[in-house]
Amino acid sequence: LSIDVLDIQYRNVEFVLLDPSCSGSGISDRFIERNLDGTDANEDTTRKMNTRLQQLQSFQIKATKKAMSFPNVHTVVYSTCSIHQEEDECVVSHILNWCKEQTADDGTNCHQDLKMMYDWEVKVPPRFLSWHRRGYSPIDNNHQLSAEQQNCLIRCLPEDGMIGFFVALYVNSSKKERCTDEQIVLLRNQKNETITSNDQSMQSESPVVRSATKKTPDATRKETHTINKVSSKVSGEKKSKSIEPHSNGAFLCNMWKPRGMKRKR
Repeated sequence: LSIDVLDIQYRNVEFVLLDPSCSGSGISDRFIERNLDGTDANEDTTRKMNTRLQQLQSFQIKATKKAMSFPNVHTVVYSTCSIHQEEDECVVSHILNWCKEQTADDGTNCHQDLKMMYDWEVKVPPRFLSWHRRGYSPIDNNHQLSAEQQNCLIRCLPEDGMIGFFVALYVNSSKKERCTDEQIVLLRNQKNETITSNDQSMQSESPVVRSATKKTPDATRKETHTINKVSSKVSGEKKSKSIEPHSNGAFLCNMWKPRGMKRKR
């Protein structure tokens, strides 16, 4: 998500196959499905699973928008091995509504010459013209799809004799012609304006909010000290793990290495 789609090395990219992280509910044990449906599960478990679905959906939407933002990409295939509408139809509905908002006639969301960047629609995958199972009507009232749009979406369930999965084919016919240098410059300017706007929003935050989200040096040292205490037993001896902060704030355990099983001769 952090790559610069306007970099010259991506100028010739026209197709994207997007297989984002998902719940894997199409291939998971049925116990997980019962939890998500609220059956044989307590309220806390159901709430945690629903929260996870919302987090996955947020990432899937961001990844789809990123795939569509490459200047010359005109085809994006979105695929998951999930059977949940939150990760499938709801994501498609959100993306199509977002594209519609960007191309609003008031011109407040994007430059007139860049509206073609958001002219996305779903199409029936040519290889699935005769497939019997199509998309559903989203369960969320905030996400709606027309009957025609639902018919463009491909679903497969375990009872079809394979794993559960979902496919959506996004096509932007307006981008079949390559972006001009002038349009690339406009895209770059629009991106810079967005970054500047976000920076100004952060600077205008209340000092109380900023101080609440910023860790003090003492808290940081205490957290690092606690993490460095983590240890594991390796070969019968207790060894401390060497942990270093990653660039995104996560911590990596450098001692872990994949270990295969020795074959008996």
